[in-house]
Amino acid sequence: MTDGEQLSNCEKAHIADVKLYRYLLNHEHPEGKSKARFYERIGYTPDQAEQLRSDLIRLACSGSVRGVQANAQGRKYAVVGPINAPNGRTYHLLSVWAVEPPNDEPRLVTAYPS
Repeated sequence: MTDGEQLSNCEKAHIADVKLYRYLLNHEHPEGKSKARFYERIGYTPDQAEQLRSDLIRLACSGSVRGVQANAQGRKYAVVGPINAPNGRTYHLLSVWAVEPPNDEPRLVTAYPS
C-alpha cells in the first residue's frame, strides 16, 4: 500500500466503545482529554458519540493513507481526510487504524485534527 491509497477492508472498520467513550470523549483521560475538548467544541458530545463513530468510520473509507508502520502485532495506518462535524463545519483529521492478523478489520487507535 502506498501513500494516498484507501485503507484496505475499511468497510470492516470498527471503534470499540471504550475507545470512543473512555478515550476520545472523556475529559478525565490523561491522554484523551485534549481530544475530548476538541470533539466537544465541534459538536460531538457524549450524546453524539454514535455520530462520531459513524463519521470516523466513514473517514476510514474516504480518507487517504499517509503512512504505514509495521510492528510485531501487525500494521498501523495513518489515514487523513475531512469530516463534516455537527457544528456544520468541515475539519481535517488524522486517524490511526491498526490491523492485527489474523483479523483483517481495521481498529481505531486515535483520531485528532491534522
